[in-house]
Amino acid sequence: MSPVIQIHVDKVVFDETGNVLHLDMVQTFHIFISLFRPAPARLLTRLQLYHDTDSGLYFIKDQTDFYQPEEIANLVIPPLAILINLFKYIAGLFSGFLAWIFHTLFGWWKPGPNSKEMKQKKM
Repeated sequence: MSPVIQIHVDKVVFDETGNVLHLDMVQTFHIFISLFRPAPARLLTRLQLYHDTDSGLYFIKDQTDFYQPEEIANLVIPPLAILINLFKYIAGLFSGFLAWIFHTLFGWWKPGPNSKEMKQKKM
């Protein structure tokens, strides 16, 4: 799909007890038939490793990549990422508005440091 894939690794975390490697990376991927410039996409990768005690080497047993929706759009159709971010922003505003409505009507979902104490006093 792409003749050139560039990956820059920002952070690496290795869990020796579970043989799990977490990578925070930025990938630049360009589909060769796309008219758009390639845009970088951030992803988190979880590698489940197998440790071979004979050779002392680690081998990849399983790989899971985690992308945000707008990052997938950056890989395929970069201008679509703007619409996805706008949708996520509107969904966040709508969610906050609904939380305010439910708090006003029923007293639910009041954020704050003393929210448990306030709930116990009301009961």
